[in-house]
Amino acid sequence: MTDSGEIFVDGKKADIANPIVATELGIGIVYQELNNFMHLDVASNILSHGLPQKHGMINYDKMYAQAREILDNIGLTHISEKGTMSSLSLGAQQMCEIAGIVSKNADIVIPLTSRPQPSRKRKRKSCLRSSRTSSPAGLRSFLYFAQAGRSIIPCG
Repeated sequence: MTDSGEIFVDGKKADIANPIVATELGIGIVYQELNNFMHLDVASNILSHGLPQKHGMINYDKMYAQAREILDNIGLTHISEKGTMSSLSLGAQQMCEIAGIVSKNADIVIPLTSRPQPSRKRKRKSCLRSSRTSSPAGLRSFLYFAQAGRSIIPCG
């Protein structure tokens, strides 16, 4: 099992010591455990890192417009920016988390799962298949990793 390696961003070796450094490099991670505010609307969740304000108050018109644009750009036209997170399926909630990462200008989104590690041959095939799919919203990369215990196993 691989538990070490190097990460290159824009052809340069990246030393990613923590999530803040990853965010600064344009890398977003979607964890299996969701971090949504279930009682709030979709727009508030997507833009929770920086809600638009006017005179110290949340600018709801701008917030809903920004969230709608992000949802549309990644193909989530069926999700209402004004609906509550609790009304969405688990998969739709996870896609809203990805929308939130995209709203932070991430170029690379890495979803982590806790699936068991596939055999070497099968793992390679699944990575080739996922690398051929188009990534949403012009993301540079949509990488797939699996998490086993405390190790992160990169595909490829």
